[in-house]
Amino acid sequence: MNNHNGKETAVEKRKIHRASFLVDAGTPWYETLKGRNDVDDDELVDIARVQVLLAEKRTALAALRTGIAIFTLPLSVTTVLITTSRYYNFFENLHYLIPLLFLCLALVGVGGYLIIVSLLRHRRQTWQIRKIKSKHENWRDLVDG
Repeated sequence: MNNHNGKETAVEKRKIHRASFLVDAGTPWYETLKGRNDVDDDELVDIARVQVLLAEKRTALAALRTGIAIFTLPLSVTTVLITTSRYYNFFENLHYLIPLLFLCLALVGVGGYLIIVSLLRHRRQTWQIRKIKSKHENWRDLVDG
């Protein structure tokens, strides 16, 4: 629809075509589905649940990325220490190296913990999405997981 100048209004520009209906950018997605005959309330609840689970999966993957970064930091520090070991005497610098190695062990522990916890959460959320997906035949091709 155009106004008298032949230009689209801001509201018309915000409309996004989704499948067979138009969604205004200011309207929540569930409001647009309420009047449709092919979507029942249980399916709306399941759509909301899957969206929450997908957000939690993104959070778990971010924690996994952080855990991997924390886990690799001590490996980099240890590599630098080994590479430069010919420029210093190990026993003369022991008071620096022992705390540094304990810090590296702590970082490996924290990184490993984050990796394991995020992988377990990701696996649980994938299982929950599959359980919800199995209730709806028409979702089998749309939702991965």
